[in-house]
Amino acid sequence: MLIDWVSMVMTVDPERDRDIVARLAQDRDLTVRLRDGEIAGEWYSRESKRSDSHRLTVGLSPTRITIDGSPARVQADNNVFGSDDLRDCASRMLKAAGRSYGVIFPSLASWRVTRIDLTQNYALANQAEVRAALGELSKVAGGHLKASTFKETVYWNPKSPLWSAKAYDKGEHLRRAIKRGEASASPDQVALASRLLRVEVSLKSRFLRDFRLGFDNLPPEVLVNLFSEVAGKIIPSNAAEIPAETELAAFLVERFGKRKGRNLFAFWCAIKSQGVESVQETFGRSQWHVRVRELRSVGLSLGDLNSGRILAFRPRSIVSRPVDSWEDIRRAA
Repeated sequence: MLIDWVSMVMTVDPERDRDIVARLAQDRDLTVRLRDGEIAGEWYSRESKRSDSHRLTVGLSPTRITIDGSPARVQADNNVFGSDDLRDCASRMLKAAGRSYGVIFPSLASWRVTRIDLTQNYALANQAEVRAALGELSKVAGGHLKASTFKETVYWNPKSPLWSAKAYDKGEHLRRAIKRGEASASPDQVALASRLLRVEVSLKSRFLRDFRLGFDNLPPEVLVNLFSEVAGKIIPSNAAEIPAETELAAFLVERFGKRKGRNLFAFWCAIKSQGVESVQETFGRSQWHVRVRELRSVGLSLGDLNSGRILAFRPRSIVSRPVDSWEDIRRAA
């Protein structure tokens, strides 16, 4: 796993940070919002500064400084792989932004993190398999999990103030970034990236604030657990290999006994023939969730339930192949 985006904010100390604010404000236009003739807000135009290999965006007002960007891009020519150490990532961003402006920012103790994007690459056989997986993942929705697709990227909960997620073809994304001059990679790396399905989980400001999460209590192991918790809603790690409905019936009978197993299989058949929404209307809320939970316990995914068929794409085939380096992809071949 890697951290592919960090947003952070610092409250300005008028005495300590006066010179920093003056340097950041040079050549920027100050925007003033008036209300009833009184100044209601002031801020400077946001500005992107190029670090060694990436553009970091620095926002400024008389009371706050914000920095946004990809720490993976700060450290390398592209963001295919990177670090899972939040403090190290943020520190590198502060140093890179400081070099661009000729200032020394206060240490992380003065900053609050407001967004973290956690990313995992999964190695599939080829780009065709990546695109097939995205097509099946677009069907994974249900309850509070909302899915949408735009330009071959699948999004979940994009407007949520807590968390959102997306999955996309990293190889195609890398090629576009290279074409725009925003990244570079060797031909071998481009070829390897074409096999990567990328899943990103964005932990947003409200989530981090509600759970009081910040630079001091988000070591790599906690971030990995948070990623797994959210990504598990999309790609469940327990998804069994069920190639046919006859095997589903056997799974259910073996797990729950003959009577309950047959009832659950009948429940599945009703979803298959009538659709999720129609069947859901005939059950109470708790009854519905119990039956769905039991079907998912034997490996059915939300995509299976919402499409009314056992999809050819099985999540286990993805989660068993995470890769964290170029060498990992070569070994997964």
